[in-house]
Amino acid sequence: MIVGSAVAVWLPTAVALVTAMLLICLACVWTARANRWRPDDDSESDEGGGSARRPPPNPPLPTGPVSWPEFERQFAAYVDHGRPRSVTAAPDDSSCGAPAGVGRRP
Repeated sequence: MIVGSAVAVWLPTAVALVTAMLLICLACVWTARANRWRPDDDSESDEGGGSARRPPPNPPLPTGPVSWPEFERQFAAYVDHGRPRSVTAAPDDSSCGAPAGVGRRP
């Protein structure tokens, strides 16, 4: 008798959960198909609605041998571009507030 009452309670719950999951899956599939078959060129609607479009793919990487001297030249130019314009001399030990001779090696 306990098995019969457990089935009577849990069977409708299980059926409801399975039905809900199937409906959610069908909605996802339907939405994916609708987005897949949408034309890319919406020339008829110039309202600027902003449909979600994929960004263009990245250009392919160059193939062939790598010119290391060219890479080193470009890298040196990159490093020089990031370097400060005016380089000041390093401060001497007395400028940091320590008495003269403190921290110096004999």
